[in-house]
Amino acid sequence: MTKAHIVLIPGDGVGQEVIPAAATVLRRLLPEATLTEAPAGFAYFQQVGEALPEATLTLARQADAVLFGATASPLQPTPGYRSPILALRQALGLYANLRPVRSLPGVGRAGVDMLIVRENSEGLYYSPGFRAVDWALNKRIITRRASERIAHTAFRWALRRAAQRRRPPRVTVIHKANVLRHTDGLFREA
Repeated sequence: MTKAHIVLIPGDGVGQEVIPAAATVLRRLLPEATLTEAPAGFAYFQQVGEALPEATLTLARQADAVLFGATASPLQPTPGYRSPILALRQALGLYANLRPVRSLPGVGRAGVDMLIVRENSEGLYYSPGFRAVDWALNKRIITRRASERIAHTAFRWALRRAAQRRRPPRVTVIHKANVLRHTDGLFREA
C-alpha cells in the first residue's frame, strides 16, 4: 500500500484551530501518511496579494486528499480577491458537496441516516453580481450538464448506501421550481 499524501489548508478563522487538531488525529490514524500544510485565505491575501497561491494549488492537484479549514470573506468588494475555496473547487473539478447526516444514540430523533448531495460548481456562488447604492443583483446560472451530473451522483450514492444498509434506494429532490421556474425548473427536469 502506498503512503497517502494529504494537503492541509487551515485558511482563516476556525480553520487555524480545527486543521491542527485534525492533523493530530490523522497522524494517529495514518502514521505513514505525509501531511503537508499549505497557505490560502483572506489573511494570506492581505499579506501577499493572493488568496490561493499556485504552489498550494499544485500541491492540491498532486495530493491524495485535501483538508480545507475555513476561509474569511471580506465585507466589502476587494479588488483581486477571489475566495480560495471556490477557486480550489473549480480548479479541481469538485462539483459534489456530500454531507452525511446521522442521529446519535440518545440524541434527538433516532434513525436519521441520510446523505445531502448539493451541486457545488455553479449557481449564486459562481455567478457575477452587481451592487448599486440601494440595490444589488446576483445572477444564478444553472446548466443541464451540471444538473444531470449531480443527479447521477445522487443516484449512485443512493444505490451504494442502499446496498450497504440492505434497504431500497431513495432520492428526494429539493427545489423551488414553483417560484424559480427557469433555474430550478431546468434542475428538476434534469
